[in-house]
Amino acid sequence: MKLVIDFIEPYLKRCQNEKRLSYDTVKAYRLDLYQYKDYLHEIKKEKLRPKDVTKKMIQEYIVYLNEKFAVKTVKRKLASLRGFFSYLEDEDVIEINPFLRLHLRIKEPKTLPKSMTLDDIERILKAVYTNKIELSYDTFEKGRGNLADFLHYRDILVLELLFASGVRVKELCNIRKSDIDFSTYTMRIVGKGDKERKVYFGNYAVLLVVARYVQHKKLVGFESEYFLVNKFGNKLSTQAVRNLVSKYKRIAGIDKKVTPHVFRHTFATLLLEEGVDVKFIQEFLGHSSISTTQIYLHISEQKGREVLAERHPRSKIQIMCE
Repeated sequence: MKLVIDFIEPYLKRCQNEKRLSYDTVKAYRLDLYQYKDYLHEIKKEKLRPKDVTKKMIQEYIVYLNEKFAVKTVKRKLASLRGFFSYLEDEDVIEINPFLRLHLRIKEPKTLPKSMTLDDIERILKAVYTNKIELSYDTFEKGRGNLADFLHYRDILVLELLFASGVRVKELCNIRKSDIDFSTYTMRIVGKGDKERKVYFGNYAVLLVVARYVQHKKLVGFESEYFLVNKFGNKLSTQAVRNLVSKYKRIAGIDKKVTPHVFRHTFATLLLEEGVDVKFIQEFLGHSSISTTQIYLHISEQKGREVLAERHPRSKIQIMCE
């Protein structure tokens, strides 16, 4: 007698191998499905076969989730579970899908994304430009270049790119050297669902710090395929970027919570305030289309470069490398 748990891993393998879902998506599905298994065993005190799960049991699980999690999390967990039972139905493991005719009306409260003002951005950039990094040793072990200078320009570049492009923190850390095109000032970004897009970093101040960073990366002898690296020359982690953002917002004396994602919201908000068409911003951020008509709203690379070069508010901040 096969239980619910026996079908979880085969389903996840299909998601990974046939549907080509990302590692993070499959990881989230695994968490959600095993959590449901634990719910059945620990809360319901039952070890059930898939065909034993009824619509009423799903409704009870929804009540349980609503008591423990935020609306957005509940919606994700139910989506994971719905996909699992659709798989069981396709494989003829169950005859009746418990999600059939189950009307889920879970309204997510509308909250405005948190963003910073241009003054906040200027204060953070001033903090990173003017605060040199001090290490217990001045030169890298290989004796080539100054590690403190390299890390200083690395920190500047991380904050500049977050604001210049609006990329997600994971997207930023995954950028490889081969993704950078200096002739067009573009970076190839692989976003959610492995969707590719190009973002632009054509502002003069950003170009200048990119040049400084690349120069000092060579001086210290780092040869990683990843563009942004830590003090050991390895790929920069998302947590390191979060720590970096937190460090400089603290130095800047900003009390509000600032994360890499707040930079992303700020990028979009300030461009909207500058009158940039929302279609361009959607393309820059790599957001999925909201309606069918938006599928056709793509922008050319040249137009994208012109929009950011002319309208990005970074041009109003007079701070850059010497």
